[in-house]
Amino acid sequence: MSIVAVGLKNLREHGLTGPVSFRFGRDRPQPLLDAIGNPRLAAVHAREVQGAKVHQAAYQAQLRKVAQE
Repeated sequence: MSIVAVGLKNLREHGLTGPVSFRFGRDRPQPLLDAIGNPRLAAVHAREVQGAKVHQAAYQAQLRKVAQE
């Protein structure tokens, strides 16, 4: 369970999407979605990174093959 606190002064200054949420155990304010975490979004980003690595490796292999010819 995440415990998140929000200061009204920061909320007025930065708005709802700004770095206004303090999650207990973290040392800086964060946007709310970052503070509470979003495991589904993290999984999507991890899949995108993995896909990009696979694509980059295939591209590099293709470049090496073309350079050898």
